[in-house]
Amino acid sequence: YVAGSGREAESSLVWVDRKGAARPLTETRRAYGNPRLSPDGRRLAVTIYGTTQDIWVYESGRDTLTRLTFESDNRMPVWSPDGKRIAYGSRKAGAFTLYWKPADGSGAEERLTTSENDQHATSWSSDGKFLAFMETAPATGLDIWVLPLESERKRRPFLQTQFNQAAAAFSPDGQWLAYSSNE
Repeated sequence: YVAGSGREAESSLVWVDRKGAARPLTETRRAYGNPRLSPDGRRLAVTIYGTTQDIWVYESGRDTLTRLTFESDNRMPVWSPDGKRIAYGSRKAGAFTLYWKPADGSGAEERLTTSENDQHATSWSSDGKFLAFMETAPATGLDIWVLPLESERKRRPFLQTQFNQAAAAFSPDGQWLAYSSNE
């Protein structure tokens, strides 16, 4: 047994240049997690853990950190290839399921999936047509699924085994899907 607060450890957000020099993005230390750079490299979507988990967007040009999500727990942001949307997992309806929202916060969020199992977005295909995500199933553990974002939006399994598969990432040409596994 190790005594602790039950809270996420506070950390700093930093830019690191090619020579390894780190420059803080903000002086405020928080429980940051799951940082993701926007396709243009000017914004950073990040989960901030606290009494709830929410997604915030840091804009380097304006040096601002703006809250994107407000209800329930939200985490693991993924940028659309054009930088206009952010997909993420939200616990609004029980388990974490997939939602997306305009990255500038200007519009309402939209639910993308329903499930009794936790789901988290991991990668968007470069053409913007598919979203890869992981889902935790009682029988098979972590599995990789793909959600077509055009027409019907019916999710389909990509890899379901007795092993855990996670962190799926589309190749730049969209022909391959890399992932980690404990197989």
